[in-house]
Amino acid sequence: MLLAAYAAGATHVMLYVHGEAELSAERLTRAVIDAESAGILGNRMLGRHVECRVELRRGSGGFVLGEETALLESIEGRRAQPRTRPPFPVESGLWGKPTVINNVETLAAVPSIFELGAERFAALGTPKAPGTKVFGLSGPIRRPGVVEMRNGVTLRQLLVEVGGGLMDDQTFKGALVGGPSGSVVPAALFDVPMEPRERVSPGTGGIVGIPAAASVVDVVKTLLGFNARESCGKCTPCREGAPRLLAMIDELRVAADRSATTKLLRDLADTIQLASLCGLGQAAPLALVRALADFPDEFEAPRSP
Repeated sequence: MLLAAYAAGATHVMLYVHGEAELSAERLTRAVIDAESAGILGNRMLGRHVECRVELRRGSGGFVLGEETALLESIEGRRAQPRTRPPFPVESGLWGKPTVINNVETLAAVPSIFELGAERFAALGTPKAPGTKVFGLSGPIRRPGVVEMRNGVTLRQLLVEVGGGLMDDQTFKGALVGGPSGSVVPAALFDVPMEPRERVSPGTGGIVGIPAAASVVDVVKTLLGFNARESCGKCTPCREGAPRLLAMIDELRVAADRSATTKLLRDLADTIQLASLCGLGQAAPLALVRALADFPDEFEAPRSP
């Protein structure tokens, strides 16, 4: 973060921490105090004529705060809602001043790039996805946790070799990749290298193992329900579209004309993706659209016992 501030000529840095992330806030507070005591922060950083102050800001939470302009609104004391762009934050950001915003994972890679050199760090990954990626492994696997891996890793390497596979020797139906904005990847694609904007994209890096007995429909409904609740409500496609899309899943399973209902569902999903103001709405339909393509049988009407 300090390297980024130095490169941009910034003298004021903010660390924005989720209101429920107490451990993160405690550790960052200590880090700032230690840096000030060591002369790394302050009026003369490392004894040079360079100034930088660090301020820790706590947020009340909300998935939409992952959108950079909603984060700016929150810091300025307003409701967390995305701004229309342009202007972009680097032109007019916090209080109208040029502002650089980066995710913590991006900034965490900067020291390694300086230490190893850009070419060596990039070589850890693939030509399409240089460097490393942080993954959060969860679900009913033997060894959940956070790991840093080379880009281009496969889901089998993550969930089986690193995560130890599913408990009770269950088999995988697939994996939820990318958190609430992600989608369910079938087990048949577990050996495909993960690269952004390719067949299997790592997204945010959240990976949840899904056993064969689990319902993909239930997973999709959980994700859509979360996105519907977390919508800031500013734009109609997201605010109204996500709950409607959620309701249409049950309608599809009992529809007399499945093809017509499926078309309506896909049309609505396209509208939400194209017309939503920010990434929350744009990504909300992805789990459903991809599940319909990869797990079509799951959306059939339940059979009578």
